[in-house]
Amino acid sequence: MKVNTELENCLTNNDIEFHCLMDIDNFSLYNLRHSFEKGNNVLTRISEIAKEILIPEHWIHLGSDEYYFSATRDWSQKESAIFKFMQAIKCDLDITVSIGIMTSDKNILPSEIFSILRNNVINAKINGKNSIYSL
Repeated sequence: MKVNTELENCLTNNDIEFHCLMDIDNFSLYNLRHSFEKGNNVLTRISEIAKEILIPEHWIHLGSDEYYFSATRDWSQKESAIFKFMQAIKCDLDITVSIGIMTSDKNILPSEIFSILRNNVINAKINGKNSIYSL
């Protein structure tokens, strides 16, 4: 898979310790039930919540309902923030998200990192959604 320039810069940045890919669970069904306008509001609100709680170094809307974000600070604090972020989304928007996480590895190509992240999101969804998966 080809990744955009901004994402590729993140995936090759040696200062980033953790790469994260988030996907909204059942978002197409949400759009069908509630309207695309409300779906767009959800996308906007998720970005606002992320910037309030996660304070990500990088936050990239990749399209549709998929977001990349990174972490370079103390993981225990970032992990706690990710759980708070997921809880806030569930409480504020009544939806859930699945997140794949990968520790940075400068020996892996950006496209491979992204592929691993995507597989981790799929595994998070397989494991019941509203969860985090990391290899």
